[in-house]
Amino acid sequence: MTAIRNQAQQLMGSAFDPDEWNNEAARTRVLDGLIDQVLLRQASDNAGMRVSDNQLAQVIRSLPAFADANGEFSTAMYESVILRSGMSAQTFQFRLRRDLLSQQMQDGIASSAFVTPKEAIAVERLRLQQRDINLVRVPAVVAADTPEPTDSEISAFYDSHAEQFQLPERVAIEYLRLTMNDLASAVEIDDAALEKYFEDNKANYSIGEERDASHILLEVPEGAADDEDAAVRAKAEALLTRINAGEDFATLASENSDDAGSASAGGELGAFGRGVMDPAFEEAAFAAAAGDVVGPVRTPFGYHLIKVNEIHPERGPEFAEVRSDIEQAYRRQQAEDIYFGKADQFTNLVYEHPETLEVAASQLGMTVERTELLSAAELRARFGTKVADVAFAPEVMLEGLNSDPVDVGDGDSIALRVVEHVDAAVRPLDEVRADVLAALKADIARDQARSRGQELLQAMQQGKSLADVAVEQGLDVEAHANSTRESIGLDPAIIERVFAVHVEHVDDVENVGVELANGDYVVATVANVRNAGSEMLTDQAVSNTARMLATVNAQNDWARFVAGLRETAEIETFPENI
Repeated sequence: MTAIRNQAQQLMGSAFDPDEWNNEAARTRVLDGLIDQVLLRQASDNAGMRVSDNQLAQVIRSLPAFADANGEFSTAMYESVILRSGMSAQTFQFRLRRDLLSQQMQDGIASSAFVTPKEAIAVERLRLQQRDINLVRVPAVVAADTPEPTDSEISAFYDSHAEQFQLPERVAIEYLRLTMNDLASAVEIDDAALEKYFEDNKANYSIGEERDASHILLEVPEGAADDEDAAVRAKAEALLTRINAGEDFATLASENSDDAGSASAGGELGAFGRGVMDPAFEEAAFAAAAGDVVGPVRTPFGYHLIKVNEIHPERGPEFAEVRSDIEQAYRRQQAEDIYFGKADQFTNLVYEHPETLEVAASQLGMTVERTELLSAAELRARFGTKVADVAFAPEVMLEGLNSDPVDVGDGDSIALRVVEHVDAAVRPLDEVRADVLAALKADIARDQARSRGQELLQAMQQGKSLADVAVEQGLDVEAHANSTRESIGLDPAIIERVFAVHVEHVDDVENVGVELANGDYVVATVANVRNAGSEMLTDQAVSNTARMLATVNAQNDWARFVAGLRETAEIETFPENI
C-alpha cells in the first residue's frame, strides 16, 4: 500500500491528497488497481505483445529524471535515482516494461476510437447554443426579526456539526535536509579551476552571429483581400525605389513605418541572433550584406523593407564577461558531485540507524531540525505534499522510525521521523463558541434564502413575472442575454441549472431555482433558446470538438475493455492484506 501511495504521489505532484489514501476507499482503489495490472499483464501475454530491450533502453534514456544538467542521459543519475527509490535496477526495468506493455495495449484501443463529423457538429452546436437568462438573487442574510440563537440551539448545532470544529491530527517532526543549493554555496572557488571550466565549456558561452538591422513595416490587415495586399506591397516597392535612389532610410521609416516601437528611432531594431525574428524576416536579414536594403519581405504582420546596418560575427566572450555565470555553473557542477555522493550515504545512514537522525547528521556534518505540532495541511504548505504524506504514513507516524529520504525537488531531499503525534480532537464548545454561532447563523441565513426563493418561484409558476416578484421583494433583476455554457460572469451552478432545462419551443419560458455555494438562492427565467447556425461553426472548432470526443470515447472503450477482462476472469481477493 505504501509503495503504491508513493508512486501515486510522484505522478500527481501537488494534486496528491494524502487524506484520500488513509481510508477504506483508498484500499479498495489499490486492490482494484492491482487486479487490473494482473489482468492486463495476462492479456498482453496472451496477445504476444513484447517490449524489446532496445525499446526499453530508449525509453529509459529519454526520461527527464535521469538527465544531467545538460539534458543528457546520465548513468550516474540513473543509478542514484534508482537507489533512492528503494528499487533495484532489475525491479525498475520490470515495472517499466510492464507499464509500457499496458500503454501499448491502451494506445491500440484508443486508436480505434472515432467520431463522425455529424456527432462533432451536433456537440459543437450545443456548446454554442445561446439562452437569455434573467434572474434575481435572494441573499443569504439572517432576517432582522430572527431571534438570537439560544444556548441550547448553539449546543445542538455544535453536537451535530462536531467535525467542523475539531483540531486535525498533528505531528511534530525531526528532519535532516540535504540540498544542492546549500552545498553549492559552500563550494570553495578557485580562479584557476574556474578558468579551466570556462575553457572546457567555452562553446556554451559563445555568442552566435547577429545582425544589427532597421526596418520599415507596412501593415496588411488580417484577412485582407488580394487587391488590398497588392496595394500595400506596391507602396513598399515604391519606398524601396526611393531608398535605392538615395533617400534616407531612417527618415522614410519615421514617416511611413507602421511599427510604432521602432519608427521613432528610424526603424532601428538593434542586434538580434537567429530564432528571434519571423523566419522570413530572419532569412532575408541573414542573407544580406552590411549596408544592403532588401524587401519587400512578407510576414504575418505585413511587408518589411530591411536594412542591415552591421554584421556581428560569432564570437566567444572573454572570461571576465561571463565570470559570474561560470562561477554559478561551476558551483552547481561541484555541488551535484557532492550531493549525489552524500545522497547515497544519507540514504544508508537513515536506514541503518532507523530510530535516530543524529548519526546521519554527525557523519554528514548536518543539523537535525524540529518543527512544532503541524497538521497535514500545514506540513504540505511548509515542505510540500510528499513530506506531509510520508509524515502521516502509519509506519513513520506510529512507529517513530526514520523515513526514507524524500525527493522534494531539484537536488533537495528530506529524511524525517515523527517525535510527537496528537490525534484529531473536537475543540471544547467554550473555545469555539464564536465560530459555532457564526456557522449556525450562516445555516439559518441559507435556510431563509432558500425558503424565500422558493416562495418567489411558486409565485412565478402561478403567473407572476420575474419583474413583478423582484419589485415586491425589493430585489434587482439581472439580465444575461445570449448566454452560453461558457459564459463568464455567471456562477457555474447557475449555468449548469439553466442549461439543464429542456425548452421545446423558442418562445417558451421556464422558471428555475438554484442554491449557490455561498448560501444565496437564485430564481431565474430561461427563454429564447437559439442553436448555433452553420455560419457559426468553424472547421477548427468542430475539429477540436471531434478530438475531445474521440478522447472521451477512447477512455470509455478502455474502461469497457478492462471491465470485460474482469467479467471473464476468476478473481480471488484478500483485502485484509492491503
